[in-house]
Amino acid sequence: MSSATLRPKTSTSTAALALNFIEDRPDPTSSSASLVSQLAHRQELIAYWDVQPGSRVLEIGCGQGDTTVALADAVGEEGSVVALDPGRPDYGSPSTLAQAQAHILSTPLGPRITFHFIDPLIYLSTYTGPPFDYVVLSHP
Repeated sequence: MSSATLRPKTSTSTAALALNFIEDRPDPTSSSASLVSQLAHRQELIAYWDVQPGSRVLEIGCGQGDTTVALADAVGEEGSVVALDPGRPDYGSPSTLAQAQAHILSTPLGPRITFHFIDPLIYLSTYTGPPFDYVVLSHP
């Protein structure tokens, strides 16, 4: 996968997208190089998967939401992301899953995302909603 050929479909820059993710920032208008690099990789994956605006996406193993943020940007205002994680809300450091996810929900991308702390098999065995266009499991 070459970054020269895989560009995000949205006009949101990686640096701007990173500001939706929880991080200690000495300068509130910038993010760490490692977070920007990580999100750029997620954007390349989403471009490769050809996630379209308006899509419904199920993300399994969302963690603190780095892929979730990129997916929410890709699906646009008409799309949605259902993000599942089997971890406890108090898991994680320096921010817990609950803190990171609450922060993301407070950003402009928040209305596109629904987070659930649940085992994916339990969720899927009881799910009766509309079909998903994409199912994503993205771990480094």
